[in-house]
Amino acid sequence: MAFTDGDKPLLILKTREERAWDMLATALKITDIEILDKNQQDGRFQVRYDPDTAGKDLSLIRTLLNNHYAEAEYLITLHQETGGIRVSAALAKPEEMESDEDGSAELLRLLHKTIDEKILNRSPQAKPEN
Repeated sequence: MAFTDGDKPLLILKTREERAWDMLATALKITDIEILDKNQQDGRFQVRYDPDTAGKDLSLIRTLLNNHYAEAEYLITLHQETGGIRVSAALAKPEEMESDEDGSAELLRLLHKTIDEKILNRSPQAKPEN
């Protein structure tokens, strides 16, 4: 797995397409992110995600204090590339949201962390493989 962080993080799973699909499906389940639709043939998940809660239910007070992004629908797509499977996330309906409310970068960071720590069982202090 390769992960480049920045304004638009880049997540590449260096595995077969079927395994990458399974890893993402498992990561979404672990993080309690609601899957609205999925299509393995097209390599796409449609999810409902609130970047402020990172897939967790929070108390009302925490939700009110930490409300930078609105809950929205995101499309997670898998693309076959020479280096592996590139995972990208984007707002499903960008015209309904402000540009600064796009939490797709946070979604990719959460998926990377979940796959790295929970599925591949790497400790957070371990050096990343490149």
